[in-house]
Amino acid sequence: MSLFPKNVLCGSIVVGPLVQAVFGRAVSECNVRLFEKRCCAYHWGEMGPETGFWNLGAVRSKGGMTMATVAKARRWGRWFSSLCLAVMLGGCASVFSAQVTRYQQWPDNTQGATYWIEANEAQRNNLQFQTYADTVRAALGPTGLVEARSADAARFTVHMEYDSPLEREWRQEFVDPYLYPGFYGPYFGFRHPRWAWGMGPAIQTVAVDVYRLTLSVRILDRTQQGREVYRATAVASSRQNQLGAAMPYLARALFDRFPGRNGQVIEVRYPVE
Repeated sequence: MSLFPKNVLCGSIVVGPLVQAVFGRAVSECNVRLFEKRCCAYHWGEMGPETGFWNLGAVRSKGGMTMATVAKARRWGRWFSSLCLAVMLGGCASVFSAQVTRYQQWPDNTQGATYWIEANEAQRNNLQFQTYADTVRAALGPTGLVEARSADAARFTVHMEYDSPLEREWRQEFVDPYLYPGFYGPYFGFRHPRWAWGMGPAIQTVAVDVYRLTLSVRILDRTQQGREVYRATAVASSRQNQLGAAMPYLARALFDRFPGRNGQVIEVRYPVE
């Protein structure tokens, strides 16, 4: 899944007064509002390659800007763009996002019931499975279930599967990104159109290879002759095969608001630590 918010806001409380201080009375209130919108509240896809982040053409009075004002704007341009970028990045913490699909017929009165994570033939004596099983144990703790001393002593049997298949899809991305925080997130790039100096999102649609980081669990109830009572799958997308790094978040997502509604599909987001 795409893992970051689609908006980045600088805050017009800073921008409006600063613009008027830089350009003086030549800038009307209406044009300040237009500048705020262009500079500090742009949305992905809303500004095309022809629109600059620092657009001098967007800041002008009805009578036009004087050469002195333009020169003054250019002197302040680099400093002001750096300030806006710093404000934006300050509010862009890395976020992990995943989609969870689950089905359940969870029985009543299971607080304190025991479980056992059962490995299949390929998972036995497998260090990767043992590591991922630990993350599932940690995620099962808040559900009220308790790990049994042995498989025979457990009421619930937990089966888990994981994978990270590589797929190709179409994405809108900024040209020549220089900032990429890991999982799908915001990009930023510099460009210099003929009619303005500035920093802005030049967007293009490209084919990208993504890894579907996937974790699934099935829980069987031995008191009901091994009937399946819970099944869930969590999927996240990444440009790199980061299944190990994503596993704690995927396991947490599987039991988020457990047991949930039957047939429910939810989006979960967690800050990346």
